[in-house]
Amino acid sequence: MASDSHKTSQMSISRSSGAAPSGRSTPLTSRDVSDQPAVGKAVPPTKPVFPRYTFRQPPTGVAPNVFYIRDHHLADNIVSLLQSPVGFDTEWRPVLTKGTPSRNTALIQLADANTILLIQIQAMKYFPQQVEELFQNPDIIKVGCGIRGDAVKLHDERQLNFKSLLDLGGFAKAVDPETWSHRTEHSMAGLAALCETYLQRSLTKGKITRSNREMIPMTQGMQDYAANDAHSSVMIYHRLMQMHSEMASPPPLSGSLFGVDIASNIDEALQVQERRKARRRLKTLQKQEENEKKKQALITQQQERTAAEIALYLQEQEEALMEEEDETTVMLMIAHD
Repeated sequence: MASDSHKTSQMSISRSSGAAPSGRSTPLTSRDVSDQPAVGKAVPPTKPVFPRYTFRQPPTGVAPNVFYIRDHHLADNIVSLLQSPVGFDTEWRPVLTKGTPSRNTALIQLADANTILLIQIQAMKYFPQQVEELFQNPDIIKVGCGIRGDAVKLHDERQLNFKSLLDLGGFAKAVDPETWSHRTEHSMAGLAALCETYLQRSLTKGKITRSNREMIPMTQGMQDYAANDAHSSVMIYHRLMQMHSEMASPPPLSGSLFGVDIASNIDEALQVQERRKARRRLKTLQKQEENEKKKQALITQQQERTAAEIALYLQEQEEALMEEEDETTVMLMIAHD
């Protein structure tokens, strides 16, 4: 067990500095006259320019405390600060070689409106027990984008079970179908799109997404990126819940919650298997239909060739008969003379 002084050295707390967001919140200045489109041409719509999302200056409320933790004892002691709902996200070291298996989860981000925990489990000897209990607590809603994939990955790696998970993309479609009705189960809106739509903030992406989350300690930029993802998730959830409460006939929240455990993994695997079988059956039917069309086309071509050959034969026979008749006529005329 690490000493108290060692534990303290593995935890950092940051509060809002009060600095303005680094993004631009005012419209872009007018372009030069030479850049204007020619008369008669349609002007493409201008995408709004939003300020960057930063937990240090959230859309509502005060800046949260941030704890970067690399010791399981500290994680167990501090996770009780979190209250439902909790933003949930994970990160792992990216794999840049095609065909290489993904790395294990290196970082878990948990956040409510007032607290952000960056738990670098890659640096820990044991997984924090209280974090595992939070995952299994049905009274604490865990929210995020692509949250099922994060939970399934942790379940496969560490046999963790999850209850009361909510995918923000699916929930946004249920609460705001006018905006997201075109999205399917496999193409739900991502965190960046939801952040712009409901918080009027943009999430910084780019090279930071390919950073090594196994680095000890993580850089401040990596910590900020991870903290923003988890904190913006819970802020989006609060906005969606506000819209949910204003609906005339809101869908039940329980319909958006799900869990991940051995049974659900088996069900998911069976569903995936059934979908694959259905796709294979569809491809087989399409192939059979294509082959039948080719067969009919060949039969038609053969019939056309046969008909042409018969027509040619009949024409030749008719011409030969006419030649015989002409010869006969000539011979009769000669005999008559």
